[in-house]
Amino acid sequence: MIAGVEPFEVGRIERIHALRSLFGSGGPSTAALAAMAAVAVAVRIRKGTVLAQEGEPATTLWVVVEGELLAMRAGKLLGSYGPRHVVGSLAALSRDPRGFRCTAAEDTIALQLRADDMYEVFEDHFGMLQTVMEALARGSIEIRRGIKPNAGYDGALAPDPESGTETLDLVERMLVLRKSLAMHTHIDELAELARAAQEVHYLAETSLWQEEDRATHLLVLVSGTVRALSKDGLQFKFGPGDLVGGLDMVAGAPRWYEAISERDVIALSIDRETLLDLCEDQAELGFDFLHLLAEILLSLHERTATEPELSASLGT
Repeated sequence: MIAGVEPFEVGRIERIHALRSLFGSGGPSTAALAAMAAVAVAVRIRKGTVLAQEGEPATTLWVVVEGELLAMRAGKLLGSYGPRHVVGSLAALSRDPRGFRCTAAEDTIALQLRADDMYEVFEDHFGMLQTVMEALARGSIEIRRGIKPNAGYDGALAPDPESGTETLDLVERMLVLRKSLAMHTHIDELAELARAAQEVHYLAETSLWQEEDRATHLLVLVSGTVRALSKDGLQFKFGPGDLVGGLDMVAGAPRWYEAISERDVIALSIDRETLLDLCEDQAELGFDFLHLLAEILLSLHERTATEPELSASLGT
C-alpha cells in the first residue's frame, strides 16, 4: 500500500450509499452496487499523499467519502474532487498510458477500486456498465455544447474513399467499424456488430434528424459529409470514418443538433437497443465502447480545464 494510505473501516451500507450517490436514484441496482462495494477497499489518505504519478498508466480510482483529492496533468489542474466524486475513472477506463498526478489536498477517506475489479462487476451486472456509458456520453454532450462555435469538432475531415457505391460486404463493414470505433474486440464480436449494422444511403441535402428528436441510432459514415446545426448557434461537420449521433444515442438523450447530408452519404446505422443487447451478450464489445466514451470525455476535460474547479459525476 502507498505510504500515507492506510486501511479504514467503512461499513457495507455506507459503501453502497457512497457509490449510489455517484449514479443517482435511477442508477444501477442495489445488487450491482453491493458487488462493487465488495471489491472496494476503504482507506484513509493523509494530506499531501501522492496517490498517482503522471507518466504511469492509471489502474486505480478513488471514490471520495470525506476530504478532497486533486488531479493534475502537465501542470494543469483537471479537477478538485470532494465527497460524492470519483477520481481516476476516465484515465483508468480509457486505458490512458499517460496517467495523471493525484494528491490529497486534505486528510481524506475514500473507496479504492482497481479497474480490473470494476470490469468484472460490469461483466456480471450489465445495468451498471450501461449506466456508466450513459453518464460518460451525457458528460461529453454537456461539454461539447459549451465549446463555441463548433462543439470541439474542429479536425480536418477525411477524404471520401475511392470505392464506389456498391453494397459493402461483411468484411468491409467490419473494417469500417474497427477503424471508426478503434475497437480491440475479438473478430467474432466485431462480426456480430457488423451484421447488426444496416447500410443506409442519403442524397445530398436530406435531413437525417431534427434537434430534440429521439436518438434511436448512430451512423458510422463510410462516405459523404454531414452538416450539423444547433439552435444555440453551433455548426460543425462530420466526414468519412466519423460517428454521427453516437453520444446522444448512448446517453438515451434527445438529439442535440440537426443533421443534414451535405453531400450524398453512405453510412452504417446501428440501432440503440441492438447495440445494448450486443454489449450485454459480448462483454468485450461493451468494454470497447466504454473505453471510447471515456477517451472522448477525458480529452474534452483536458481541453476545457482552465478553472481551478472542474467537477463531474464520474471524475477525471
